[in-house]
Amino acid sequence: MDEIKSRIDWLKDLFKIVTAIMVADAAGMAALYMDDKMGLLFCMAGLLLPLFAASCTVISRKIELHLNELAEFVMIVGFVAIAVALLYPIFKAH
Repeated sequence: MDEIKSRIDWLKDLFKIVTAIMVADAAGMAALYMDDKMGLLFCMAGLLLPLFAASCTVISRKIELHLNELAEFVMIVGFVAIAVALLYPIFKAH
């Protein structure tokens, strides 16, 4: 369970980093557009923006998968705890 949580935390940090880079890329593109300097750097930034957006999509999907895995784990632990609580009096009586 701790391993799943640490993976989720790492992915959330990675998502924040990629989002910050994407915002900086868009701001740089806007500055280049406003200065009317649409050359190679502007085109490279424009090509990288969809790559960063796709990266954010992949990372968010992985976070969702790990959250589902964590929910399944918690659900299984909950069922085991309920079963033990219900069956304990029966076994204690014998």
